[in-house]
Amino acid sequence: LCHPTLFPDLEEAFGLLDLPDDCARLRDSMAKWFHGAKALDSDDLLNHLTQSGLRDVAEPLLALMPQRAPDNDAAAMAELEASWYGIYGLMNLKHLQVQCEEQRLRFESDPTPENFERHRICVIALKRVERGESDSDAVF
Repeated sequence: LCHPTLFPDLEEAFGLLDLPDDCARLRDSMAKWFHGAKALDSDDLLNHLTQSGLRDVAEPLLALMPQRAPDNDAAAMAELEASWYGIYGLMNLKHLQVQCEEQRLRFESDPTPENFERHRICVIALKRVERGESDSDAVF
């Protein structure tokens, strides 16, 4: 919700989560918005959710978010993505393992810096989950 620019990298994993009905509707609405959005802007996303009747679902989730990192801060966004995968892993370890394998294969077939970074972030998150670590002080 705070960083829709991460949605393309997280969409597949996000879609695999078994969420309560209202959160699943929120996720589906976000995906619909993403595929038609001209720009990935959190204000535009919130407007879309308001028009979709889901603002009441989104607001309590936004209230849980600590300090928001700027979208143009690459290091903060990479840490945020790693934190998201950590939370994802706690919710669904098996899918996180599959996601890491998919990221590894993607990097092997297309060894770009971006694909390396995505694989690296996924592996870090998996190792954190396996060690039982949390990201309670992460910046969102």
